[in-house]
Amino acid sequence: LRLLKGMHLTLRTLGTLEASTRDQSGTVRTLGRGKPVALLAYLACIPGQKASREHLATLLWGDVASDAARQNLRQTIWYLKKKLGEGLLDVAGEMLTLVVPCDSDRNELLLAAQRADFQSAVQRHTGAFIPDFAAPGASEFEQFCELERRRLTVTFLRCADALARQWLSEGRFREAQELARRARD
Repeated sequence: LRLLKGMHLTLRTLGTLEASTRDQSGTVRTLGRGKPVALLAYLACIPGQKASREHLATLLWGDVASDAARQNLRQTIWYLKKKLGEGLLDVAGEMLTLVVPCDSDRNELLLAAQRADFQSAVQRHTGAFIPDFAAPGASEFEQFCELERRRLTVTFLRCADALARQWLSEGRFREAQELARRARD
């Protein structure tokens, strides 16, 4: 396993899908929508940030034969290394593991909600989780996204409700009303 010291991954998944890396020298590389970024987003969201090659191949290429899906996964890993830099993933063996520190807007929203920092959670909700993602063969990934969208929407609505109630108790009626409209929409 060869890790680049100081490499850092940032994922934007709310309202968009984008990954960027920053290495120790400060070089930033960015990659937008598509299955490579979807792979990183999935790994960043799951416990342990690792999954089997077989699972990932089925997740993103369920419409092709197993061998072809695994080849597509190998190509995607190569593409990620080329575009975002070496050392992002541990690809040894049957498991793929995200091995660099990762910040994601999704995780920040969930942590803010967990800390009962409702204002921060509401501010971080800038749109649906990986909106409008559709790719041939990725129906399992699309289902994962739909479940996350629902989870994050419920989290946002609970935080917005708590924050609006707080603002009402503080006499901040206009802000509470604007937040209620945002939550409704």
